[in-house]
Amino acid sequence: MLTPTKIKIHKAVPDQKESGDFADCPQPVYDVLSVVLATDEHRSLSTYKFRLLFKKKISHRKGRRTLATVKILSPQERLISDGADILIVIDWFFWMGNPEKQEPLLFHELCHLQLDEESNLVSVGHDLEEFRAVIEKYGDWNRDVLPFAKAIKQFDLFELGEKTNAVITAMEA
Repeated sequence: MLTPTKIKIHKAVPDQKESGDFADCPQPVYDVLSVVLATDEHRSLSTYKFRLLFKKKISHRKGRRTLATVKILSPQERLISDGADILIVIDWFFWMGNPEKQEPLLFHELCHLQLDEESNLVSVGHDLEEFRAVIEKYGDWNRDVLPFAKAIKQFDLFELGEKTNAVITAMEA
């Protein structure tokens, strides 16, 4: 089993620099990334070189705050980023204010990266994209919600009422 200390993390710029709303992340952020890359789910990404930046301006996309973004860099972008393969930009305010959510945030961003059938690194969307109102009105109409309902039930993430448990059980049938 790989340990975080055995994973090579590429910090493209040795000295922290700032430019406009962006700044290089310090080593402790790379240390959190090391922990996430050591997980079974993301170990396959540990051979890639990462560049981590803080964004010191809160931004929104589709009406929601953007906590982080991940991007597979093009050959041209790799050249100007000293060979980094992957760029993760992190909301500085969120990171600094939520230390207990740092690891899950990076885990989430790495979930957007997968290896395809030819072992090429590709970017993927979320497993579930749905509106609460649709679920409330039509239930699991396209069978995307059931895996999440099972995960919530399995890990007892919320105190589910008897009616909710019955609905999940019915969906499983």
